[in-house]
Amino acid sequence: MQLITERLKTYLHINQMDSDIQHFAVSYFKVDLIRNFSLGMVSTFLVLYFLDIVTIKALGILIAIRFLIQTIFDYPTGSLGDIIGQRNVLIIAFVGHIISIIIFLFSTAFQHLLAGIIIQAISNSQESGALLSWFDNNYRGSKSELESRLYSQFMGKMQVLTYVITGTAIILGGLIATSSSRFFLLVAYLFLLVSNLMIILRTINGHETIRDQSQPSYLHQFTLGIRFFLKEKGILYYYVGVAFLTAAGSGIWYELMLFPYYQSYSGSDFMTGMLRSTVFLLSAFLSYLGVRLINKIKNLRKSLFIHYLLANPIWFSIILIYTQIFPPEFSFVLSKFLGIILIHLYVTISITVYTVLDKRLQLEIIPGEIRNSMYSITPTLFAILGIIFAFFGGLILGSYGFAWGLSLVIFLSIIGMILIGVGLRLFTI
Repeated sequence: MQLITERLKTYLHINQMDSDIQHFAVSYFKVDLIRNFSLGMVSTFLVLYFLDIVTIKALGILIAIRFLIQTIFDYPTGSLGDIIGQRNVLIIAFVGHIISIIIFLFSTAFQHLLAGIIIQAISNSQESGALLSWFDNNYRGSKSELESRLYSQFMGKMQVLTYVITGTAIILGGLIATSSSRFFLLVAYLFLLVSNLMIILRTINGHETIRDQSQPSYLHQFTLGIRFFLKEKGILYYYVGVAFLTAAGSGIWYELMLFPYYQSYSGSDFMTGMLRSTVFLLSAFLSYLGVRLINKIKNLRKSLFIHYLLANPIWFSIILIYTQIFPPEFSFVLSKFLGIILIHLYVTISITVYTVLDKRLQLEIIPGEIRNSMYSITPTLFAILGIIFAFFGGLILGSYGFAWGLSLVIFLSIIGMILIGVGLRLFTI
């Protein structure tokens, strides 16, 4: 294990970082990679597990409720993290995740899933932004000067590892779901959540904030981030635009459409897992190309806009055209199966580039004392929009079908791109 850790430290450029922050980088990649492994294993089949219990319209209502709960708790728990520390917030979040999965395991009706969804939503709001703000504050708070290039390399190669880890996890999830059941897959996920909690307790230490300890109260901290967000117009437009993209892409596409869409071209749980794992594993190579591309980027704002555009409205438009020309047969057809893989590989480089550039942008422009609060604002905005998008997305999908649902995603993505463009023009960096 020590040899693997040392190899990963070299690959992620951790050995080149200041000695004061190498520990934080190692802790970050351990927690993040294990979390992505557990999510990758279960996420493909969790929606299908829910659809065995409720209809897609009911699922849309559940997702809208989850977004509503996250809207209420996301920013307040982000401000709480700036005060009591991200470690404590993460511990509470993972305890909640564990409880929610136990409820899902014994659910047989809508009201059972609703109880689990509420707890899951509160846990999601606590978890969002906590780990990254913990690392970013320590990265900026070290004795060395900020090294944007080194930070980009670290985050970019973390993205590559995420594809490998997630792809491997999806294969394992597909094997468990096929050889036993989706129920036992959730049991395995539960054990991974417990393991992740143990790792957080051991690796996330107390050096987690550079906040000015003279801040008088939680109310002051709560309003500080909001005032900054509303005052800086570039951040305001940019964050709202990103929230539009996230709410359309996640609230409608990922939560309601992606996995039934995968299964319609795969024909079984096993082949659905194979499809998604193949995409992730092949994406690791393309993601590495994206990391190399980042090194050559000189205009951060222009590159961010271009790659957001390629990975959102343009990509969804390609999927819409493909599904109309080659409609799914709800069974395995090799040619259509390969076509889906190619479409999803197309977007990998752009996702890698905008993910890393977005983190670098926020690292440079967000003050450390309100970092956790600000990192929670986008999820809060996303949740507000997601309540509306998921509800109407579920109605449109249930009444009019896939094509109309995807058309809604494209339209909302275009609105998001307009807002992002305005925000990036107002930035001074």
